[in-house]
Amino acid sequence: TNRTFYEDQFANIGLVLTSQPTGDVVITPVRTNDEITLSVSTVTFTSANWYTPQYFNAVGVDDAIVQGSRPTAVVFNAVSSDNTYNNYNIGQVSITLNDNDNYGVTVTPSISINEGASQNDNIRLTSQPDNDVTITLSTNSQISISPSSVTFTSLNWNVNQQVSITATHDFIQNGNRVVDLTHTATSVDTNYNGISVSNIAVTIVDIDASNVVVAETSGDTLISEAG
Repeated sequence: TNRTFYEDQFANIGLVLTSQPTGDVVITPVRTNDEITLSVSTVTFTSANWYTPQYFNAVGVDDAIVQGSRPTAVVFNAVSSDNTYNNYNIGQVSITLNDNDNYGVTVTPSISINEGASQNDNIRLTSQPDNDVTITLSTNSQISISPSSVTFTSLNWNVNQQVSITATHDFIQNGNRVVDLTHTATSVDTNYNGISVSNIAVTIVDIDASNVVVAETSGDTLISEAG
């Protein structure tokens, strides 16, 4: 029997005897490695319930480490006073556990801020790295960044780290504009060193405007531009 499922998913496995035993049959499912957990420790069949299937779950362990698909299995030990079933060779359930992890860096998709205002770029990794990963941010003089880099470890890789993005107030009426905020990853972990990280399109909203003031004094009209 074969099963295939992803980490943090499960397969339902059923057992049933093919004949009535003369004594209780205790079957112990045993995992062959730590890639899965089992929902029961034993399954017991009696002369009254031997024909009723009993089920348990094999659950994939979600480990947050990228390691691809790997094999595991459930084997069974049978103990009974009935010699027909004592040490009976039940066989095994072979399992292929698919990985649900991948290498990557998530950032805030887009940011729109007024001149002089700030917003946060939330950054985190999508899987546990083997070594520290530093994400360095860069842009032009129209926005400032604090801090300019953040570092993730095997302990904090899945916790958002915030970088404050502040738009420079230039006191010039130059309209809204879009500035790219780039991210560069460096690490001894070759899976994360130089990994592609999305840029952020930061929209800076111009808050400066030219104002025309019309004032009439002594029959004369004065027009002045302010702003």
